[in-house]
Amino acid sequence: MATLALLTAAIGQAARAVSIITPAAPGLPARTLAWGRQLDIRPVAARGDVTDTKVAGYVAKYAAGSVTVRAAAARRSAATSRLVAARRLSGSGAG
Repeated sequence: MATLALLTAAIGQAARAVSIITPAAPGLPARTLAWGRQLDIRPVAARGDVTDTKVAGYVAKYAAGSVTVRAAAARRSAATSRLVAARRLSGSGAG
């Protein structure tokens, strides 16, 4: 029978075991993506203390984090592209 402790342990084990290697992209090396060390594993109860607002806030917290990481990577990529283009125009490097 699945207990709260068993499910919590299974989620933690799965998070530590899962990763994916992304291929290199122009200007970016290959990377290994994985869950962080800090997990926020909480039981979801049907007692009424879980509201749409609480669930939306929880999901938004993680969605915003992933968007922030992607936005930072996009800014770095755009900045790198501008730097390479500027170096090529100035003749100071092959880029």
